Amino acid sequence: MITVVPDEEKHKYMHLLLEGDEYLPMILKYLQKGSMYALFEDGVAITAAVVLTLDEETAEIKNIATLSEKRGKGYGTRMMEYILNLLEGKKVTVGTSGERNIRFYERFGFRYERTLKDFFSLNYPNPIIEDGIVIRDMTVLALGNRHKKHDGARHQA
Repeated sequence: MITVVPDEEKHKYMHLLLEGDEYLPMILKYLQKGSMYALFEDGVAITAAVVLTLDEETAEIKNIATLSEKRGKGYGTRMMEYILNLLEGKKVTVGTSGERNIRFYERFGFRYERTLKDFFSLNYPNPIIEDGIVIRDMTVLALGNRHKKHDGARHQA
């Protein structure tokens, strides 16, 4: 079950958010402005996500993380499907790094938009290391404006 986390309860899931972004001050920058969702199994939060609405047409996934021992079992996929359904009709962006993360988002149709050079080097006090590689740049991926489905009917030119 996936639920919206009320503002006053967001701190309860900080351990999950830290799995996706290990720098607490960065999480605190977006946590109160964003909407938080948690996926539960047997009463335990397995996956959490924070989404920030940028404007009427655009939202950004700021964090999505699954407990390390539960990764690879479809929880992140379920959360992404839920979020993308909520954001249907909007452009959705995500800043990420590492080949594994990029492939995860590409499975949902996200495509490369831009690189934020030295983002991690300039904004995080400790090096970000993924698969033995120091990550300096953030890759921004986007899923273009998606329009709501229309009862299976296609528009013809």
